[in-house]
Amino acid sequence: MCFVYDIAKVCDLTLSKMNRYVTGDDDSLFFVDNLVDVLSKYDHTRQHYIGINSETIKSNVYFDFNMGFGGGGYALSYALVEALVVDLYGDISGFLSSHPTAPLVSLHHFDTVTPLFPGMDRPGSVIHIMQAANVDQSRMLQQSICHFRASNWTFSVSWGYTVHIYENIFPRSHLKLPIETFRPWYGGRPPFYMFNTRPVSRDPCEAPHWFFFDSIEQVSGGVVTSYTRKFIRNMTSCSFSGNISADPLASIQVFSPKTPRQGREVECCDVKYEGDAASIRLRDCRRDEIIA
Repeated sequence: MCFVYDIAKVCDLTLSKMNRYVTGDDDSLFFVDNLVDVLSKYDHTRQHYIGINSETIKSNVYFDFNMGFGGGGYALSYALVEALVVDLYGDISGFLSSHPTAPLVSLHHFDTVTPLFPGMDRPGSVIHIMQAANVDQSRMLQQSICHFRASNWTFSVSWGYTVHIYENIFPRSHLKLPIETFRPWYGGRPPFYMFNTRPVSRDPCEAPHWFFFDSIEQVSGGVVTSYTRKFIRNMTSCSFSGNISADPLASIQVFSPKTPRQGREVECCDVKYEGDAASIRLRDCRRDEIIA
């Protein structure tokens, strides 16, 4: 396999020694294990063009709705070569915190987005998030949602990145929508994106408490990731949910079992809460749980 990060930097291999070609801009962050897992599903002796279009409408209008967008990367099988993503700007935390149950392969325009973690510069944020990726890339940003009905809270875990606490009960379908903390690469009038979003809200019943990835530890039977609050929400409690505030919480630990890299379904979770800390255990969803 060959990675070409710049058109001027070609791989030091002959065509016959390669079975797949992957291209991407040099401002993209690649998660190679996940990329290899995705490509391994395709027969390199057949003609395959693997990629995804841009998340912004205007990029697709300018370049084509039917192409794998080059910046975030695309792959060509050797057979096709013989014959022949993330495109956002600014603070992408809202997008990454609602990542679908699919492998994270690359992050594009990484030199222009806001550092992924508060208080860190861009290189530091890369080193930090790779601590989690180096332990289990297959889980990176995978979203798990659970309800803690004793307090009428909803937890949304973006593994290896953030945990959100909502002082309200929300269905999975709502929390799958990214919070629009980001901006489109091209301006102009909306609509901008190829997916639905939800706006940044100052309503205490809709705005989450943000906890960011802090550390990771491998334990017997799985992995524990820790998340800490980096800033206060600075809102009143959600009176609609019974005036139970999540403000006292300072840290959250998430236990994830060891799982294979491929074929994992959507996960649910159980929550325990005491004092200023909460613990979350990820598990398979039960039949009686709504996961839509």
